[in-house]
Amino acid sequence: MNSTHRVKTSMFRGAAATLAAAGLLVLPSLAGWGGPSDLASASETQQAAASSAAASAGSAGPDGLAACAAAGGQVDVLMLIDESGSLTESDPDGARVRSAQYLVDRLADNASDQSRVDLSLMAFGDRQDELRGWTRVDQHTGDSLRGDIESLQQRSNGVDTDYWSALNAANSALASKRASAPEGVRSCQTVLLFSDGKLDFYPRQSIVSQQRYGTQRDFAPGLNITSPDAAAQAADRAKSDLCRAGGLSDQLRNAGVTVYAVGLNAGSSSADDFSLLKSIATGKTDGGESCGEHVDPVPGAFFLASNIDGLLLAFDSLADPAHKPIESKSGICQHEACLDKAHHFVLDDSTPGVTLLGTADTSDVEATIIQPDGQEIKLDKGASDAQQISAEGVAGTYRWESSSTVLVKLTANDPHSSSWAGEWSLAFIDPNGASPDGTSRTNIHIAGDLRPALASPEKPVFTKGADGPELTVQIRDGKGGVVDPNSIKGDVDFSLTLIDHTGKSHELSHTADKSQIGAPITANTGDLQVGTGTLQGSLTITTAATQRADGTPVAGTKLAPSTFENTVDLRMPANYPTVSSHLDFGSATGPVDLQSGLEVSGNGCVWVDSTDAAEVTSLATGLDSVQIVSDQANDQSSCAKSGTLPLQLKSDQQGNGSVDGTVTVHLIPEGDGEPTTVQVPFTASVEKPLNSTNFVLVLIALIVLGVGLPLLVLYAAKWVASRIPSQSLIGFIVDVTVENGSVLSNGQQYQTTLEQRRNMLTIPKRGTRSLQVGDVTLQTTIGASPLGSGFVRVNAPGRSSASSGRPSTDKTELSAVLPLSLQDHWVVLHTPGQPDGQAQVLVLLSGLATDEQVRDFDQKLSQDLPKVFERLTRAEQGREASGPHRSPFGRGGKDSAPVQSAAAPASPFADTAAASPFGSGASPFDTGTSSGSGASPFSGGSTTPGGQSPFGGEPFGGEPFGGAANADRGQNPFSQNSFGAAVPPPHSEGQLPLPGGASVPPKGGAAPSEGRHSGPPPRLNGNTQHPDQDDESQPPFGQKPGW
Repeated sequence: MNSTHRVKTSMFRGAAATLAAAGLLVLPSLAGWGGPSDLASASETQQAAASSAAASAGSAGPDGLAACAAAGGQVDVLMLIDESGSLTESDPDGARVRSAQYLVDRLADNASDQSRVDLSLMAFGDRQDELRGWTRVDQHTGDSLRGDIESLQQRSNGVDTDYWSALNAANSALASKRASAPEGVRSCQTVLLFSDGKLDFYPRQSIVSQQRYGTQRDFAPGLNITSPDAAAQAADRAKSDLCRAGGLSDQLRNAGVTVYAVGLNAGSSSADDFSLLKSIATGKTDGGESCGEHVDPVPGAFFLASNIDGLLLAFDSLADPAHKPIESKSGICQHEACLDKAHHFVLDDSTPGVTLLGTADTSDVEATIIQPDGQEIKLDKGASDAQQISAEGVAGTYRWESSSTVLVKLTANDPHSSSWAGEWSLAFIDPNGASPDGTSRTNIHIAGDLRPALASPEKPVFTKGADGPELTVQIRDGKGGVVDPNSIKGDVDFSLTLIDHTGKSHELSHTADKSQIGAPITANTGDLQVGTGTLQGSLTITTAATQRADGTPVAGTKLAPSTFENTVDLRMPANYPTVSSHLDFGSATGPVDLQSGLEVSGNGCVWVDSTDAAEVTSLATGLDSVQIVSDQANDQSSCAKSGTLPLQLKSDQQGNGSVDGTVTVHLIPEGDGEPTTVQVPFTASVEKPLNSTNFVLVLIALIVLGVGLPLLVLYAAKWVASRIPSQSLIGFIVDVTVENGSVLSNGQQYQTTLEQRRNMLTIPKRGTRSLQVGDVTLQTTIGASPLGSGFVRVNAPGRSSASSGRPSTDKTELSAVLPLSLQDHWVVLHTPGQPDGQAQVLVLLSGLATDEQVRDFDQKLSQDLPKVFERLTRAEQGREASGPHRSPFGRGGKDSAPVQSAAAPASPFADTAAASPFGSGASPFDTGTSSGSGASPFSGGSTTPGGQSPFGGEPFGGEPFGGAANADRGQNPFSQNSFGAAVPPPHSEGQLPLPGGASVPPKGGAAPSEGRHSGPPPRLNGNTQHPDQDDESQPPFGQKPGW
């Protein structure tokens, strides 16, 4: 997310909605206020991804996604599903749900050790809710994913169709996912965006709707959406920021994210409503209007569907991310099977399998597979389960997904047999002969068994202006064996291309001559930019031509390309200096003044001219421009030699979002050669600061107006649920050394030992609020928000700490936080002044983990801990440089302790008794400490008498929300993070957090919906009522209120 401000506002909307539903809130709109944050913002994880984005992300666009996946990249699919109120009219039967479940089934079918797909599910309307965190799709997780998707059937009460906020949340989630990718693994990322209508916003004309849904959005600061005119302005501003040069659409494309957009043209929608949606995905509208600058090649795909059959075809386009389907359109045979209106494809021994999804535009149809020898396989309707296909030399299944759509899977028993090679056909038949002009369509996925691979050198290096290296390519089969190109029966088309970091390409070889594949290729860089590049090989095979029984010749079928992608270095000659391939400026909250270092090595020297404007490809909302300067080397006379050249990124404005582009670096060689320049990619993340004073004023206003008691009830309920659940847990602390991106223990790569796995922790059956591991205390706390789930603070005396959680630390960046469920997490502990790389790790492992799961945990720890440790030590250095923190709402001052009390969150609910805006002593909302003094009635518990809750342990007779063990899994209706949005822990596969911001339904019915005005109304106690209907002057729900 680009702004903690928005998340906090959402939290308050949820609280206000709860109070409003109870009839207790009568307060003017306070939208636009900001609040303090207990935990580090989401930009921490977004920025963590940025440093490796250029090197690890695949190219945007269907071709780039397929190339990345085919080359063995990690595929991330984020489903972004509309939940607006109009879905009750446009999709009453849940076609979107069935289509999304179909895609999960297909992805699971295609899952393998070589092809990994992770999926996340998010719903959007007037807010964004993560329904399922990142989960590997395979046969083991398919059922649980289907269940999560099923919940979408009940989600159709959003009042807005806010593309901007949805895609912004997706951008942040995908950036975090890239940050967690294993070293050297490319991220192949896509968003599947579904909506049934155009971008629009509902005018919040009543106090109830203003408090429930908020009145401001990040892309339109200062605009209150409280009138029809303001709602129209909000839509215009959202569109403008989506489609401006460097806007949100460009930011996704620059990060290598491919957008597949699906529009459901049903109900009151029209095709024109989806013009913007199409341009977000493809870069242009039907009229040629561009959305963003990066529109060539086509960055995504758009599908317009009117029913379940069209949706199935659209979702099927992502069923095999590594290969685009072959799309075919034909007619419908009348009375009996025919060839002239069938869908044809030719198979040979290079194609061991094929999957087809076919649909007709009428439901009264039959389907038949016609084999190469003319034999027919009838695909009978009736059974809902998959049916077996039995034919000579062929195994397969089929299933009717609807009355008009059938899925067929065929596999060769022997690809070399005559019963497999030849022309196959799928024919739709109308037995009544009533659809002579009917149409049918198919997606044909043919599994080719051959792929290209770089044989040598293993890691090529290219020097600008010089020939070399000499490259050799091979063709390999599915088992890795080398295949002689001349043995391929069909036609081939092979190309080898070098691509620089800007996306510019230089073709090294292109041939259709099989004998030339495998011959040495002498490469050069052409006019490409130096830096990190990509060597891409692509092999397209057309299956062998054949003929029908009557002698009619049939051309082969052109298969989707198979590719490889290798990361390579493009360098200047040896007498020129070498510089960093990428600059990471980190993140800024408030004024934009960031630092980074350009690594310089080799001969010659470099400088950055302050008059050279940075070329910006993505620019955060609110910024007009940025400048990158060097105080040390800004002209030829101050040219810098080997070392680290400090650079600053500055802007006069403040904004929300990411900043990406390139900076010009001047190079001077040593000896012969002319001065030259190179473009170095950079990235940064910015967000506007929060207004904690306004938060305090809002809270005081609520208390003054008589809503203090309901707030106390919310805090009390949250306190009850904030326990570390009873679970089998291993815990221990081990000394480690972080060195060159590795985690070492006793001089060896870190591995959890059998002895360490015997350190079982004792947790009471009802859970606990405090847990001791060695000298480290894990203490639960509820945080500032009356909503959301509690979390765990890590108290490690004399040491700073950061965890594997998201977020990793509190706002001080020096004190770790964890979710309530501690299993499969770790905390790195560091004593300031300790020798470089020396640290400790607190490991919290599931006591039921298998050996394989422990190995996976160790591998993940070794990959992620060095990055977290680097951020932690950087924060220590920054705190030493800036001195004590002096916040009017937290700790600080000249006597502050150096580490654990150096800077508290800037919050009226600070976790010590000092400096409270409510007077001296403990804050009434303090989270409590283990000291026993100044404890809050809502503290996370204490082992000393001073920290005991006045509720006497279990004031409500136990865990009223499903037990302590489920407190962090969404069972608690207040189970969100301190921001009011569900944030699952990074290792919580299979857990379903409750979506953030849920409002309490009114007595006697479901929560009122302010869905799009074309949708049917909800019923409140049997009467139709609009959410804005505070008096008789308001229009009934479903009618436009005079705009």
